[in-house]
Amino acid sequence: MKNLGFLLFLSSLAVAQAVDIGSRKVEDTARDIIISLANTKFQEWSAAFISTNDKTLGEVLRATLFIPNASSSATEKYNGDRRVAAYHVVPEKMEFNDLLAKKDKTRVSTLLGGFSILVRNTSQGGLTLDGVNLTEPDIFVNSFMAIHRISHPLDFTKYGTSDVVKPKSQLPSKAKLPPKSEFLAFMVISALICFTIWFILSRR
Repeated sequence: MKNLGFLLFLSSLAVAQAVDIGSRKVEDTARDIIISLANTKFQEWSAAFISTNDKTLGEVLRATLFIPNASSSATEKYNGDRRVAAYHVVPEKMEFNDLLAKKDKTRVSTLLGGFSILVRNTSQGGLTLDGVNLTEPDIFVNSFMAIHRISHPLDFTKYGTSDVVKPKSQLPSKAKLPPKSEFLAFMVISALICFTIWFILSRR
């Protein structure tokens, strides 16, 4: 019976750990993304964004990241500035076709509160973001995020506006996570295992 108690303890511990896994809220995800990008060079933004906005960590942020194709000197200039990092993330998944569908002079909200990016879409100038060209669209796309490369860093002090304030209901938006049925199935299986062990030991 001592073995039974030990096995029951291990099963309970596994269930408790499963509850803790993936408990991060979407607001925490947005914060972690900003911190991660602010402390990472532009060249490594893609990997930092994908690894931070991960379903295994909890709720994910539906978002679009614009990565500047900048020199090392520009990277050092903006490195550590959370405002710059936040301004390059839009809390909405936008693939290239979604950007092309935007009307000229549309503004899209960013994670930098009160600041938005100006989208220009004309036959003469093509698609630009705050006057910056989008050089490599859709370098990474999945069910809840998209990543594009742009020619230069976006300047929120010059193009951003404090006139457009994001409603709290829109920032941040979370993507759908796998159904909770997976966790419930895990609990049921654990219970069946415990019952089977108890039944076998009780017959001895």
